[in-house]
Amino acid sequence: YGVFDKGEEEKAFSHLVRLIHAKDDTFDCGFIGMHCIFDVLSRFGESELAFKMITRDKFPSYTRLIDLGYTAITEHFRDQMPDPSSANHHFLGDIARWFMMRLAGLNIIDANSVELSPCPVKDIDFAEAYYDLPKGRVSVRWAKDENGKVDVDYSAPAGVTVRYWNTSVDKT
Repeated sequence: YGVFDKGEEEKAFSHLVRLIHAKDDTFDCGFIGMHCIFDVLSRFGESELAFKMITRDKFPSYTRLIDLGYTAITEHFRDQMPDPSSANHHFLGDIARWFMMRLAGLNIIDANSVELSPCPVKDIDFAEAYYDLPKGRVSVRWAKDENGKVDVDYSAPAGVTVRYWNTSVDKT
């Protein structure tokens, strides 16, 4: 959100990671924090930690909700069922944005520009995403080959600017 000066960001991020590790690599934040925590982790190179927090089989995690039988996101992360609060609460559903923008790497800037920034993680072999812009469909797909090398393919309609900024993977 721009609250830190450039020189303060790394120190603040290091503190965030220490807090996460102190809680056994779980999240412990409210709605606003849940909106950005995984994105922030990926922006600073910690996509593996974000993915671990999302998919761990212990409370709290999104996977734990699935294990409890939920088919929608609850208002609170609780380690029980039924949860007396809302059982279809969109606010914690921002996790879909992380899957599209960070894991797959498709960030829609506006109707004429996109940013590709895939963040592959070790337990996933490929990811893909698309979005229908007014000028047509933009898509991205990355996949690991048998040696673990990640290749990225993308397509965009004429007139759409594509900026690619993840230098840790090859693009074609």
